[in-house]
Amino acid sequence: MSRHLISIKEISPDGENGYFITIEGYDAEQQRDFYEVIKRDSEGFLRGDCLNPRKKPVSASCISLIRTKVNVAINNFIE
Repeated sequence: MSRHLISIKEISPDGENGYFITIEGYDAEQQRDFYEVIKRDSEGFLRGDCLNPRKKPVSASCISLIRTKVNVAINNFIE
């Protein structure tokens, strides 16, 4: 059984408490690679095409893993 793979490539600050996060990965359910720049705003919300059901979403389980890995990476980046 394949697993989702998520790699955080870069984190860049964006103004007051916002960040741009470049990720790449593999969605095991959809069996496809993806590359995305996600924005985390000052309130902690994540935005990006791969997270938006109207754009090019990845599977729900992959979105959950992306959210977890991005938030952990940002917390480590801040410390």
